[in-house]
Amino acid sequence: MRIIATTDFLGEKRILEPLQKTVRKKDPDVFLFMGGMCRGESHIKEIEDAMKAGREPNKTKEALIEERKKKNEDIIQFVDFLKTLNLPCLIVPGRTDSPVPMYENILSEHISHPNLHLIHLKYVQLGGFLFSGCGGLIADDNEHYFEYRIDKDSVRDSMKNLRSFGQEKILLFHTPFESTSEDGTVTGSMCVNEIIKYLEPKILFYGMTPPEEKMKIIGDCVTVNPGPLAEGNYALMNTKTMNVEFKKLEVG
Repeated sequence: MRIIATTDFLGEKRILEPLQKTVRKKDPDVFLFMGGMCRGESHIKEIEDAMKAGREPNKTKEALIEERKKKNEDIIQFVDFLKTLNLPCLIVPGRTDSPVPMYENILSEHISHPNLHLIHLKYVQLGGFLFSGCGGLIADDNEHYFEYRIDKDSVRDSMKNLRSFGQEKILLFHTPFESTSEDGTVTGSMCVNEIIKYLEPKILFYGMTPPEEKMKIIGDCVTVNPGPLAEGNYALMNTKTMNVEFKKLEVG
């Protein structure tokens, strides 16, 4: 199976035309997107500022209202784009794909399209593999308005049910596995490491800030971060040879 893997579109419309040309040229069997259809800096800043100040976050700020309008436009545009690819598109939401009701309402209007599969805490069987995923930021609690945040226990409970399936597994996560850089900075969630150990997937694709190593082996699992699509990045992978190529779109 040939896979094109992407993450973090972030409303960068200029990449859609070269991406469509690339998909047609490479002719993959499936297109993966690990979340981040839109930006959400203002919403994330507001909830972080509110937590520091010990107050309720304010939904009515002008900057947030304008950002929500842009989020709505970007999500609709990207979903409409996916429908033009004429191949299976498997997606999970990103941290910025909120408010969750808005995101889910838009997806629900289009998810009946035969090529679109929202596999957040769900699964689909394709090409002999079991694909499943978890979107949003994995954390200690849930937040569905200012950012897409999901608690660790919900993720663990959903993923553990996949172990009974016999097929090789390919996972799509927005949140990275936990790792520590040379300077001691810890990123990602240990919950993802635990799921890799428990389910033993063949491949884990993930999003958010790309690490120094875009591909890493954890146990027998190959982990891949394609880098932000907003900057023209994507990964091309062949599941038969397990060869991964990190590519850059030709954006004018």
